[in-house]
Amino acid sequence: MVNSVTVKAGSNTPKLNDPLVVRGWRADGIIGMARTPEKAEKALGVKIAPNNDLYTANDFQKYNGRSFAVKSLKPTKFPMPLLQAMRIIVWCGNRVGKKTVFTFYKGGSQEENLLSIFHLGPFPYSTGGYVSKAESITYSRANSLFGKSYGTQKLDPSSTKDYMVSNGYSKGRGHYQCVLEALNETTP
Repeated sequence: MVNSVTVKAGSNTPKLNDPLVVRGWRADGIIGMARTPEKAEKALGVKIAPNNDLYTANDFQKYNGRSFAVKSLKPTKFPMPLLQAMRIIVWCGNRVGKKTVFTFYKGGSQEENLLSIFHLGPFPYSTGGYVSKAESITYSRANSLFGKSYGTQKLDPSSTKDYMVSNGYSKGRGHYQCVLEALNETTP
């Protein structure tokens, strides 16, 4: 065969923490995300920085490889039903000892919460690209009641290495603020 390529089974499977970035956008199709940014840009009304600089140097880097527990989750505009359901999951999980925890990676994050007990999680969030050093675009089924959807996450200037304040938006959740605190290495 002329111009054929042989790929070993499984060798091209995208990994959450090992993104393939092209012109500032994660282009490996992980969890079904579009390989170009146009769909996300249209859905969210933002523009992705069209170079790889922000993907490799951004304000989220300090959280990579670390886990954070959700301390509060609240709407900043009209509360959408998905956000209200998420608030209940966080509240109930805190009461029964199953905190909502996000673990961050270079190419996204992963959420474990009360639903994980019922084998409904974990919930991966892929980082598609960056609008600015402090604002990322995510893609996840946790962004929507139906299917997967894009969302934004913008770090508040009050965020530190161990304390994160994130203002987010997705069509399913609406506008919200989430406060997270780093877990100690020995904290479950």
